[in-house]
Amino acid sequence: SAITSLLSSFCRLKVSKGEVIALLSTVATLGANAYEALRTRLTESSYVHGDETGWRETGQNGYLWSFSTPDTCYFVYPKTRAGHVVTDVLGEGYQGIVVSDFYGGYNAHFGLHQRCWVHLLRDVHTLRERFPTQGVLEWCQKLRYLYDRAKAFSSAVPKERVMARLGFQRELNALSSPYPKANLPQSVLCKRLLQFEGEMFTFVEHPQVPSENN
Repeated sequence: SAITSLLSSFCRLKVSKGEVIALLSTVATLGANAYEALRTRLTESSYVHGDETGWRETGQNGYLWSFSTPDTCYFVYPKTRAGHVVTDVLGEGYQGIVVSDFYGGYNAHFGLHQRCWVHLLRDVHTLRERFPTQGVLEWCQKLRYLYDRAKAFSSAVPKERVMARLGFQRELNALSSPYPKANLPQSVLCKRLLQFEGEMFTFVEHPQVPSENN
């Protein structure tokens, strides 16, 4: 196995595959309480970052999920990308905010969301490079300016933060609404923004929450 080969190559330890399996089983058993404690800490946090990536193991394709906060990181390998993984980890009644990309699986969380602006701005950058027309460049510039103003906003008054969030959402809607059916380069991103407009500026109302999932 890969583990026995690595132990032999880097540590000069001769360990059989059976011994490795026994060791992993022992570690899993001894660490079960600590592992569950990490999950509990996630469910008590005001926000959680979620991400997933393809992960191939023993010749089988699957998905490795990561759920994290500034002081906790929890990995789970259910071999599926289904949205129920989110509620399996955080629970159906999680009261915090889920920070993620735009993958629909995170919609399994019925509470508040913050969608990742870094993911979005990467796509905006790609759009600018592929279609450097005046109309596209102006649209991208306006979107970036809107985001920068939202990031710069600050208030200690909750009501002012709510009003600011709603104002930024209206601006985002106005910026995106003309294009979904226009068959223009920015149409696809505009459809996404209209779909998730209520989840783009959660960080304005809840300043402890990051605007991105990095």
